[in-house]
Amino acid sequence: MRRCKHAPVVFGLDLSLTGAAAVMLPADWDLSEYGVRSVLCGYALEKDATPQQRVARICDVTNAVVDFVESYMAPRMTHVFVEGYAYSARSSSVTQLAELGGAVRYELVRRLGITAVEMTASRARTYLLGQLPRGKGMQKPAVVHALRKCGFEFGSTDEYDALVVANAGLAEVGGSGLTFAMGDRSPIQ
Repeated sequence: MRRCKHAPVVFGLDLSLTGAAAVMLPADWDLSEYGVRSVLCGYALEKDATPQQRVARICDVTNAVVDFVESYMAPRMTHVFVEGYAYSARSSSVTQLAELGGAVRYELVRRLGITAVEMTASRARTYLLGQLPRGKGMQKPAVVHALRKCGFEFGSTDEYDALVVANAGLAEVGGSGLTFAMGDRSPIQ
């Protein structure tokens, strides 16, 4: 597949405190695993962690994600898409996750001049799979299965999620992303 010399570098982010993932799709992406880069960062804290430890973790994850983007970005042709918040989640970690999302977005603008665009998980998964499987907990395994059939092997489901966000983001900026025929899991390239 031949790419335009002005093709963008696209990043997908799946942010979490214990397993934040970022995936980069290069400008010359041929819809295969070749050239795709990823990073996974974050860590668990003890329940009695201090406020300083919690803030330090947000800083550590933010710096790792922004450093990754900076190391692969292309001037003027870099796009970052971040998986949207799960507003239906109800826990104390939702506040900390929002703090992380704000910190990453802020640092992307401050350090790199890039504004991250939100991408809902369902929209990204629909772009990849066509029709989403019904039932609680069925979508993520379907995504992982489909991408593994194409040769993608990551160490965490967070990296698969980040790839799906980047893939749909590529389509948002006019590129061709990886999609599967409805009812089939054969890639359309």
